[in-house]
Amino acid sequence: LARQLRRFRSRQQVRIIWRDLTRQADLSETCGDLSDMADACIDLAYLWLYARHCEQFGVPTGRRTGQAQQMVILGMGKLGARELNLSSDIDLIFGYPEGGETVGAKRSLDNQEFFVRLGQRLIKALDAPTVDGFVFRVDMRLRP
Repeated sequence: LARQLRRFRSRQQVRIIWRDLTRQADLSETCGDLSDMADACIDLAYLWLYARHCEQFGVPTGRRTGQAQQMVILGMGKLGARELNLSSDIDLIFGYPEGGETVGAKRSLDNQEFFVRLGQRLIKALDAPTVDGFVFRVDMRLRP
């Protein structure tokens, strides 16, 4: 996952920078493309990690509804405003709709623990430096 995300980001950045340099895109289009790329990286990493997490810990299920629960990921700051630039970090907030427990594994986890662990893995997948660089610096410290 780490290598694929970083390669995807590199390929997309080259395309976006080329469009900017050759004046095929204006500033708002370039910032929008960078924001779309960040959204795609977050979505790809989340979906891959969620599937692996469910295999390991079971599917998080709502106590009230009995429905499978998904993490809610909100992009704030420049990402939320679609104004990302090449040096931007991404500000994220994680949440989940309903308390409950995982179902389908030998040992169940509380939904809160499931999503905390998933969020930590997602941040690491995006933020951890490797020989291929990082995908995005992730900032979870929201300030007024």
